[in-house]
Amino acid sequence: MGNYGMNLHFGDIIIDLNGLCREYDISVDAEEPQQVLSFVPERKSKSYLAEDASEREVASFTLGRGKADWGPLTVYAVMKSGDVYSICPYMPRNV
Repeated sequence: MGNYGMNLHFGDIIIDLNGLCREYDISVDAEEPQQVLSFVPERKSKSYLAEDASEREVASFTLGRGKADWGPLTVYAVMKSGDVYSICPYMPRNV
């Protein structure tokens, strides 16, 4: 699945330290992700941001829970700085 450094795994979802969430369907292709989402916006080359590197590094992630609400459609990531981000709705590509 490529060399992404330290990855956090949950089923067929991998989130690398740089905040890219990759979904794999290993029955289709174990090398290429079905979809790639980002928890961290791209840096703009012509702008200056005073930020800590820990604001852009994922420490852990989880899938939401619940019944008849948005919980099961949410992926949460906590950054090393303590910030929490979510992607909602998240739908696997081949459901």
